Amino acid sequence: MYVGEAKAAPENNDGRSLERAGDYAGALQAYTSCAATDPAATETTVLDRRYCAARVAVLTPQAADHFAGWATLSAVRAEYRSLGHAEATRRIQAALDANPTGPAASELRLWLATELTQVDANSDAAIAARASVVADDQSSSGARALLTSAERRLQRRVRQDRIAAACALLSLGYTAATIRGLLRGARPLPVRVWACGLALLAAVPALLSWAWGSEDWGWFFAAGAAGVLGVTFARTSPPWLASAGTVGMIGVCAWAARWFDSLGVG
Repeated sequence: MYVGEAKAAPENNDGRSLERAGDYAGALQAYTSCAATDPAATETTVLDRRYCAARVAVLTPQAADHFAGWATLSAVRAEYRSLGHAEATRRIQAALDANPTGPAASELRLWLATELTQVDANSDAAIAARASVVADDQSSSGARALLTSAERRLQRRVRQDRIAAACALLSLGYTAATIRGLLRGARPLPVRVWACGLALLAAVPALLSWAWGSEDWGWFFAAGAAGVLGVTFARTSPPWLASAGTVGMIGVCAWAARWFDSLGVG
């Protein structure tokens, strides 16, 4: 970790000050001087030289367009709170459109993809922005891997939502069939039977979860109760619907509790 500006070499402090002021050409010169300084002969430390060399590696390619794209990106990062999402996104997109192959293009694409994903991950703009980063050979492997992983998670979430919707439809169908069966005189399991099931399959898991400090204890009770209710009223519906409806109710609870990932669903 860096030792701090108070103990840093003068060239390092100059580079930081110039970079904060937006003078990237001057900062690059200061960092270059710092990186080339002999620690044994001056106040420069090994950490100073490493930091300066890292900044030289970052800023040197940006000189190709006179730091135009990098200046826009740095300004947006520094002023994001006052600019807001819409204006910040507009500025980044304008800089990218002005020089789509410039030295800062990869960083601009990554910023844009990250920002749009945070606002609405499933929007067409966010999907296109992530795809542009993944397809950009100049993007870092880490950035491409990060966004590829995010894309896969989003696709998995879409599949999970569809599975949850199917579970909800099964649950509604089973509920309607149950009500119809009850109106026709069908009898559910006796109270003592389903009460025991509720205690064992819903209350006990919920209590254990609560004792372990889990915030999901309510969902453990809900999922257990859904299973018990499904079995309780099974005699009022066709067997296939009772089975599917019971699984559907438990599935909806698991989806609402965000358990699908840990269960490997989707």
